[in-house]
Amino acid sequence: MRIVNKDMRLKTGSKNNEGQLSKPTKDLIAEIRAVILAKGSIGDIAKACSEIYEYNHSTDRDPENAFSDNKKDTILVFYQPAKSGEEVISDKPECSGKRRLMVKLEQSGDSSDPVCLLSMYIASHPNEARGLRTNTYQLGGIIILDPPPGI
Repeated sequence: MRIVNKDMRLKTGSKNNEGQLSKPTKDLIAEIRAVILAKGSIGDIAKACSEIYEYNHSTDRDPENAFSDNKKDTILVFYQPAKSGEEVISDKPECSGKRRLMVKLEQSGDSSDPVCLLSMYIASHPNEARGLRTNTYQLGGIIILDPPPGI
């Protein structure tokens, strides 16, 4: 499946260039991109992404639209790699307890040329203890992605 980065430059909110992210976060993004390139459908991508160590869950809350319901697109949530001294997930000690990487996959193109329209966001659980079901995400920023490899 081809990857096309969604143009997020005109969206409101804090923006982070992919090149300015920490190496562990850039490595996670590269791993997600490799899965997208290797799979032929959004469903296959979501299933394969669940095997990535930092994978947390999928959601129907759209970070692009104030976390409103979105039943059309696939939104995957990953733990961000933990920084030194940061609160971590008990069963994944390399993962942040509060910071998340949200990945939105939109199907585009047709069956002869499927395209994954990709956007990524930094989110967090700033107001409540981690792990609570009532936790709501807060958008921390939009990631302006580098062009996909080979372009």
